[in-house]
Amino acid sequence: MDLMAIGAIASIVRAFAALVRLVQQALGLRKRPPQTQGKPALSPSVSAPPPPPDEYVPRQEKENEAAQHLLNRRSACVFGEPGIGKSSLATQVVNRDDVKQHFSDGVWWVDAAGMDLRSMCEAVVSALERSALAGAKTDEQRLGALRTAIGERKMLVVLDNCEDPDASARFAKDGHRGTMVTSQHRPRGPQPVELGRMTDEECLEILRLNAHRPLRADEEDAASDIVSLLAGHPFAVALAGSQIEDAPAQDVLRSLKGSPWHVLRSKDRKGRAVKVSLDAAYKRLSDDERRLFCSIGVFGGPSFDLAAVKALEPSLDSVRMDRLVRRSLVRQEEGRYALHPLVRRYARDKLGGKREPYLKVTEHYLGLAGALGGDSSNFGRLDVEVGNALAAMDWCLEAGEWEKAARFALRLDDYLDYRGLWGERRRRLEQGRQAAQRRGDRRLLAACSHNLAVAADQQGDYPEARRLYQESLAVAEELGDRSGVAKTKHQLGMLAQHQGNYAEARGLYQESLAVFEQLGDRQHTGDTKHQLGVVAHRTGDHKEARCLYEESLAIAEDMGDRLGIAISKGQLGILAHDQGDDEEARRLYEESLAIFEELGNRAGVAGTKHQLGRLAELGGDIPAARALYQEALAILEALGSPEAEKARRDLERLASKKPKGKPKKKRRPPAP
Repeated sequence: MDLMAIGAIASIVRAFAALVRLVQQALGLRKRPPQTQGKPALSPSVSAPPPPPDEYVPRQEKENEAAQHLLNRRSACVFGEPGIGKSSLATQVVNRDDVKQHFSDGVWWVDAAGMDLRSMCEAVVSALERSALAGAKTDEQRLGALRTAIGERKMLVVLDNCEDPDASARFAKDGHRGTMVTSQHRPRGPQPVELGRMTDEECLEILRLNAHRPLRADEEDAASDIVSLLAGHPFAVALAGSQIEDAPAQDVLRSLKGSPWHVLRSKDRKGRAVKVSLDAAYKRLSDDERRLFCSIGVFGGPSFDLAAVKALEPSLDSVRMDRLVRRSLVRQEEGRYALHPLVRRYARDKLGGKREPYLKVTEHYLGLAGALGGDSSNFGRLDVEVGNALAAMDWCLEAGEWEKAARFALRLDDYLDYRGLWGERRRRLEQGRQAAQRRGDRRLLAACSHNLAVAADQQGDYPEARRLYQESLAVAEELGDRSGVAKTKHQLGMLAQHQGNYAEARGLYQESLAVFEQLGDRQHTGDTKHQLGVVAHRTGDHKEARCLYEESLAIAEDMGDRLGIAISKGQLGILAHDQGDDEEARRLYEESLAIFEELGNRAGVAGTKHQLGRLAELGGDIPAARALYQEALAILEALGSPEAEKARRDLERLASKKPKGKPKKKRRPPAP
């Protein structure tokens, strides 16, 4: 793979990012976000493992059972009903000294709720590479990318709340054997560790810990009755214990027994326990606290911050949230809040069919995605919020809020692309495109079709890319959008270039360049000159190529466009190499690589390492060349890029070579 291809990919991304910004500005979508707190995740769904809860009561036998499976190189699945303590036990296991020592490269905690196999693989690859998720087209390719990304690392992956037993079985068997799963379902692959009800003694300890005060002697009988009523269910007991903090145990028992007869007599003893305990906790809230509690059930991500809650109630202070935390209805850690899935479901049931809270949260995350989604320096902040944004988009699709759904697809597009979520990106853009069609919004339809074409082009799906570009072009022409027409023709030029049709590409670029210069669009003028330079380079006109690359570099430097600078320097490095000046090529590659790594641009990193590998091979340093090719190939396979085949062929060719005693003498640059 060469940097021409990387430049083409990046130019595609930048071209449409600008088009999206124009659409967003025309529709008034770009807003400044509220400040958020909390540390970024390793990827949107992956983080370091949480610490064991303060109120945790050890279950030593089950902890040892799970740990022994992992230490014996077997995957394990902790399974049981909702709220039985699976995640808490998993946090205890991964924080054991023997487990941490065995998995010396760390533990990666995946919030796997609602995930399929594709999403799980992509999440872990992203966390390992820090900048992208796998975009391979089949499950076999995704599992292969996962194995490649993990390599020889001694790491443990935890799939928390994974309710797809087939997916977790394949992940553990064909992807990574160092896996622990928590699930409601008995596993079909990993070794089972079943969690059942806790003993009365254990539940009494949970009750005391969550009460945050000593029980009086006259409360002991009531506490025992609470434990008996709640049938050894730890989550239900913890909720009841939190109510004892500021009420006698006898009052809490009466409140629990005050549940409707059909709930108390339900045959589902564990489901009954949670419902009874949640009902009692809800009754003890004030009207304002009840309204707040129901409203925060709309958040669909792993966690949310106070700024998001204030989107629901602008006058909110932290006191009411603190009360929900003390009631164990909300968890709090590092400035962010989270809901147990059972609590979220209960809150949504209480909310009923009210749309207003969902609409408020949707507008909040639309604004946040619009403000953060177009600037890669903000993607760390977006990592911790993207789950909520995607959940809000899902609600828009379910509720028929078509315009908002399409806006989400556009505003999250740069982020999903930059993180390498190419499969998820295409899925979301297709949803946005269909939403724009149902809305009858031609501008949004053109934008979604254009972005979807870019995504298809990136993954080598050229027929689909051409169809979508033509669809976008027809709408832009219909609307009289000169800039949109020029951008789409630029992309059609890139498509022709990718397929080796250089004369067609040059003609389309020249048409686009004339419009961009008339409109004073310097960003796209620079991009198009760069691509004309690529065409000149590939057709052997090195003098014209250098002139165009340097003009493009000057524009990028003037605009402070770091990505454009990296691409232009990398391309000038290729040109220097082709003209025999390998020292200059190496200098330019290293400058380019440093910027790509700083930006977290994996495609650029892969292309530049591939070029450095070729320099090492020509210099006779076969081990260095092999390592660089392997690094490039791992990234390209994870991205699902068609350029992976070139790196694969280079590695196969290299296999027949042997390291030489002395590197070859580097070629001298030609005399001026």
